[in-house]
Amino acid sequence: MIGNLIARAFQILCGAVVLGLSISAIKWQYFGSAPATTSYSAFAGAFGVLAALIGIATSFVEAIPEIIMVGVDGLAAVLLLAGGLVHAFQYSWTAEADSAFLFLGFLASLAAAVLCFLASRRGGRGVKSSAV
Repeated sequence: MIGNLIARAFQILCGAVVLGLSISAIKWQYFGSAPATTSYSAFAGAFGVLAALIGIATSFVEAIPEIIMVGVDGLAAVLLLAGGLVHAFQYSWTAEADSAFLFLGFLASLAAAVLCFLASRRGGRGVKSSAV
């Protein structure tokens, strides 16, 4: 339970940093439109934050099965990893912070998915079962 909440907090932090850096990069674009990779990073960061918020709600509300959160966290991990790889290869020297936080968000999402999977296997519901 505590490990899951720590992973969620780190997931929110990484997603918010990626979202903020991507939006700042989009605002700095003067000529033409922003590159697709920058817009994708903003989407991936927002999805990471959303996945973490849903995961926190899953820790306290029994209406959302934990196996669903494994899928949501897995999707967030794939999206963040794809964004990190694209940034690492395309902007090798200019977007280090965005790439780093995309990879850290990937690790946080992967950790949250593993913790949710383990919780669903052992049948533990954390705070939800102790409140009854």
